[in-house]
Amino acid sequence: YAAKFIRKRRGGGRKGARMEDIHKEVNILHHLSHSNIISLYDVYETNLEVILFLELVTGGELFDYISEKDHLGEEEASSFIAQI
Repeated sequence: YAAKFIRKRRGGGRKGARMEDIHKEVNILHHLSHSNIISLYDVYETNLEVILFLELVTGGELFDYISEKDHLGEEEASSFIAQI
């Protein structure tokens, strides 16, 4: 499992996410079922944050993979775009 901690916005502050946006993300993940989209297993809420328990995906970030390569071929780039 992986845990995503989302800090709640408090009062009129600018830090943190609005509860409306958090609920949207949870609702979308809850209703999606696709091999290229992580699964949402559970949600836990505290006074300060919402914690999403998600499918663990290994292999690193796509950005890091692309940054480390000297050249990204057209075929490989097309494959990434098709998956996104």
